[in-house]
Amino acid sequence: MSKLSHREKADEKAVDTVIGMTTQLITLGTAVLTVVVGILGLFKSFTKTDLTHLTYAVGSMLVSVVFGLFTYGAVIAELDKTGGLRVAYSGPVRVRSVIQWFFFLLGLGLLLWTLSSYQPLTG
Repeated sequence: MSKLSHREKADEKAVDTVIGMTTQLITLGTAVLTVVVGILGLFKSFTKTDLTHLTYAVGSMLVSVVFGLFTYGAVIAELDKTGGLRVAYSGPVRVRSVIQWFFFLLGLGLLLWTLSSYQPLTG
């Protein structure tokens, strides 16, 4: 059994971190989608603007989940191409991961903003 160098151990941890964070964002994104569906069932009196914001939040979460899958694909492709563990630092993986984070935070922000300004319709 060969010993891994300090750099190889760090690279292995970086790959594990990328995969773990990607998995967590996919899980959270799909959970938020479920929460939005539940919210729509509980609060039936959203304004048209609120429904538009919720639609954008759902869309952002879906894009985040899709880019999470793209990140997985990039990790696999880079592992296959390079044969090493430096993939966590490669451009294709980082770009897809940043896009995933951006859309996750955008969707979460839109959801929280919409819920914080929720005013039930009267009449």
